[in-house]
Order: sequence, then C-alpha cells, then structure tokens
Amino acid sequence: TWGMFQNMGRVLLWLALSVILFLLLHISLYQQTCEPSIFKSTHVTQPALPPPPSTSFRAQLCPYLLTTPQSCKIPSQHIPYNTFASQENKARYESIQAWDGWAYRTSVLASELISAIQFDFNICGSVGEIGVHHGKYFAYLALTSPQNSSEVLFAADLFESQQILNVDHSGSGSKAFFLKNIASVGIDPKSVVIYQGSSLVLSVATLNNLRIPPFRIFSVDGGHTFPICLSDLHFASCVMTGGGVVSVDDAFDTGGWLGVFQALMEYWLLYRGPSEEGEWVLVPFARDSTKMYLTDPQHHSRFVHTIKTRLKGKGLVSTSLSSIVSELENQRSDGLQLKDTLTQLPPPLQQLEIVDFSPVNWD
Repeated sequence: TWGMFQNMGRVLLWLALSVILFLLLHISLYQQTCEPSIFKSTHVTQPALPPPPSTSFRAQLCPYLLTTPQSCKIPSQHIPYNTFASQENKARYESIQAWDGWAYRTSVLASELISAIQFDFNICGSVGEIGVHHGKYFAYLALTSPQNSSEVLFAADLFESQQILNVDHSGSGSKAFFLKNIASVGIDPKSVVIYQGSSLVLSVATLNNLRIPPFRIFSVDGGHTFPICLSDLHFASCVMTGGGVVSVDDAFDTGGWLGVFQALMEYWLLYRGPSEEGEWVLVPFARDSTKMYLTDPQHHSRFVHTIKTRLKGKGLVSTSLSSIVSELENQRSDGLQLKDTLTQLPPPLQQLEIVDFSPVNWD
C-alpha cells in the first residue's frame, strides 16, 4: 500500500511540474508575440513607470506621462522653414509632392505657420506622426524642426510586415520607401526613431523606453476607424508639451473615413470646461480642407489671435464646431447623428472659434 502511495505521489508531482513548465512556456511565447518589434533588437530594460499623479481627471485620461526632459532649444537666429523662401525649398517641396501619399499644399503651409508661431512662443519638442506611409507629410513636419535644435523625430507605422493589422486599409506604408524618401530631402534616417507596429499597443511606456520627450507637433493619420482613431487621440493627449499641436487627418471625410470625426466628437465629450479638470483635453483651434488642428485650452486663444494677425487680408475665415457639424450633416442624406453628440458638449466648446485655412491665399 505504501508503495502505491509513493507511486501516486510521483505521478502527481510529475503532473504539477508539467503544468508549471507548460504555463511558463506559454507566458514566454505570449510575451515574444506581443512585444513591439522595435524592442527585439534593442534589449533595453523597461524603465519603472512613474506613479499615477493622484486620482484627478488627468490621471484618468493619462495614467502615466512622458518622463524624458526636454533637451531641445530654439537657436536665437533661427528663421522658420518656409516652402517658398528659396528655390532650394521650392524644389524640395516639388520633390516631396511626387512621392506616394497625401500632403496638400494648404496643410503643408499651415503646419509651417503653426511651427513658426510655436517658436515665437518659445515652444519646442519632439516631432512625430502615427501613419507615416512613405513619409510625405512627415517630411514636411520634420523640415520645420530647426537645425541644431535637438528636436527628436518619431515615426510610427505598420509598414509592410504588419499589414494584417490594417483593418480599414488606410494606406499601405513601405519602410524602405520611407527611409529612401526622407534621405533624399536631407533628413538623416538615423535621426528618426521608428516604431513599427500597431498604435493600439503604442504607449507612454514605449516612448519613455525610447527616451522621447513630449511632442511639439504630432500627426494622427493611422487607422481611420472609430476605435483606432479615438485611441490615438487619447495617446496624443498624454504625450504633448504645453502649446503642442496635434493634426488629425481626414477629419471631414464623410465618405470612407467617417470614423475620424466621430472619434473627435467622442473625445471632446471628455472636455469639462476651461478649468484644471479640462486643461488636458485638446481643443480645436484651426482646420483646413482635410485636417483639424488641436492644442491645449491654455494656448487656444494665442494661436487663433496670432494666426489671424499673420494672415490678415489673406482670406482667412472663422468657424465653429456647430458650423462644421451642420456642414458634415448636410453632406449625407442618411444623417450622421453628430448633432446628438454636439448637444452633449459644453456650449463654450460648441462655439469655440476655429480658424479655417481652406480659403487662404498663401501667395
């Protein structure tokens, strides 16, 4: 009998060890599968996350913040980049326009103007984009970064190897074309931090691991479905410096990419007014035919006033979220139900002034 119990004990011990080894193996495989590809060659230890900054509204929106301090500076004699300031710049603009991708003239010039205003406000920081494709709009953003300013360049895309995650087929980027293109206009590919993977798993911890400071300007042009765009907006809210600007592409396309504006409206439901609780939700201050530009509430009026001053007599007009929603509703006979969401926003946000670059005469 005792021998039988010994044999049973050995069997049970063997089974227990087998289960433990099985679990350890699957945990290891899971971590390898889910680990962002950018970490597979770096072998950098993940830094400890900072503690959440209390239970405030910002802590709910942004449990963790970027911890890498700003090291950038704006040279005292810096002249803001302007596409039409020289023949060299004009030739560079035409060269980039020949690339596959999307970057309309008004968006390019608006981004240059916004960058120049940021430098006037002594704002600097990282420059980045989710959904760089072949680098067309990214290149224009990168060129606004002053030489010797130490602004970090960041590019995120699925590229070729992970197109299975491109659920809405919004672009099909090529890393090889991206690197070749930016190099052709004088942007050193080695100076660009590249994240290859889904933005749904891109986190503040990822950027802290890469030692990327908060962003001065950031383009959201990745997945155009409602959940992906909303996730990207939440992410952008947590990685911007004060006076930073987020540009959101295809914000007004009511045909194929309706999820973008719907995500913006859902995001703005978080806004609680111009108080400490609402300061962390980015608000719209400008638009063009395809992009909406957002900043923090503290800098909204400064941007609007400065843009109106710089473009006085150039055809700049003002609008509001209420007017934009009516415009988009009228484009669809089936109705978008955006007005229902609009009525839930604080009235000041519904009527917040938004400058419209679309009719501007830039010449």
